[in-house]
Amino acid sequence: MEDDAHIAANRDLWEGWTDLHVPSAFYDVEGFTRGRETLDAVELDGVLGAVGDIRDKSLLHLQCHFGLDT
Repeated sequence: MEDDAHIAANRDLWEGWTDLHVPSAFYDVEGFTRGRETLDAVELDGVLGAVGDIRDKSLLHLQCHFGLDT
């Protein structure tokens, strides 16, 4: 399998999971769109605490799945 095929297979897998996860109650996308916080205490205190003040900055969460952690 060539690199492009690996990338396409990985993208197809993640897009398939997204199709399953977006409508699920577990992720509560509707609540997120109404302003529900999606980050837990470990993420807010630990990760963001280590990063520092992020006002006026852009961040990229490489394993965000479909956007709720970003």
